[in-house]
Amino acid sequence: IQMDEAMTRIQHQRKSNRDVLVTTKGRYTFDFLIDASGSLAHVGRLRHGDDERYRPKDQVPTMYAQVQGDVPETFDVFLGSVAPSGYAWIIPKGPNTANVGLGVRAGYLKGNLKEHLQAFCDELGFEVLSWGGGWIPMGGPVKTMVDGTTLAVGDAAGLVMPSNGGGISQAIISGCFAAEAILDHLDTGAPLTAYEDRLRASLGRALKNSLRTKNMGYAFFKGDLMTEGILRILGPIGGIKRAMECDKPVWLF
Repeated sequence: IQMDEAMTRIQHQRKSNRDVLVTTKGRYTFDFLIDASGSLAHVGRLRHGDDERYRPKDQVPTMYAQVQGDVPETFDVFLGSVAPSGYAWIIPKGPNTANVGLGVRAGYLKGNLKEHLQAFCDELGFEVLSWGGGWIPMGGPVKTMVDGTTLAVGDAAGLVMPSNGGGISQAIISGCFAAEAILDHLDTGAPLTAYEDRLRASLGRALKNSLRTKNMGYAFFKGDLMTEGILRILGPIGGIKRAMECDKPVWLF
């Protein structure tokens, strides 16, 4: 299936007892399928509709811009009223260029997300070169990553760290684990569910801690004064560092 090819439905062939993927360019049968279709989890959606066991939860809209200007040398994160129940970021990319973005829980930001990000860039004196955006699943891993001979990986499996939105490392790891699980299944008959067991053993604790941190952020990081007060308390005791590293936010939890 190519990058510019969209899946439209999944049909089950009774005679062969196989699923057929129907796309805008053709039909495909498969022995194994790795679902790397991103946060919208197209395979799970086409098979199971809105069943949350197979689809990532808490989809957060994001918008980012490639900008030029006097960018900082550090990766900066902004909390509070600039991004209620979310955060904004500046990631340096090169001399005088950066990725500036905004991710906010749906319904918590007044106005258009792109207009809000444009105002943020204007305030910082950045010139926008290009735009991009999408959805990030912030609700933790899906309950079922293996569905028959289909293995969900990356964003399609909800493998995003909810506290910071990072998902590239988990996508690579899960892709490797899925491929190895299929090979082991072919070689030794090992169950494909070993993929999910291995993944949860490897990443489960960090994902759980990150989800806890996100939920605490939703509860407390709302107004600027409250956000600043909490950060002043957590900073000296290492709470922010622990949260960014997806460890337990503070010892009390």
